[in-house]
Amino acid sequence: MNSNELIDHKEKLLQLRDELTNQVDEILEETQRQVKTQTSDGTGDSGDIAMTDQVSHLGLSAASRHSERLSAVVEALDRMEQGIYGTCIDCEDRIDDKRLLADPAVSRCINCQELHERTFEEKDATPSL
Repeated sequence: MNSNELIDHKEKLLQLRDELTNQVDEILEETQRQVKTQTSDGTGDSGDIAMTDQVSHLGLSAASRHSERLSAVVEALDRMEQGIYGTCIDCEDRIDDKRLLADPAVSRCINCQELHERTFEEKDATPSL
């Protein structure tokens, strides 16, 4: 990867980091606002309480997903600083440039990512009802 490509990836990652940070903040603020609005008068019944719990859960789930993505972006920026950006964290082979263009925060080559996903799915597989 040449220096111009590295700069482009860094700019994309920094922009993505800022966007995700803002989105997490907005989600958490909106969730707090909704919960506060629904519980402010203290006259809620069990249905209101259940709705408040659901709103809170959905907001926190969305914030969690964004936070996980944000962590991946920060880790990619750290790998840049260490001079190992674009190297698979598992096999240490070069990650394909097309893969990095599609998602500059990836940390694994496609083969290691597929293996990771198969392993993860097998460990965390839960039976369906």
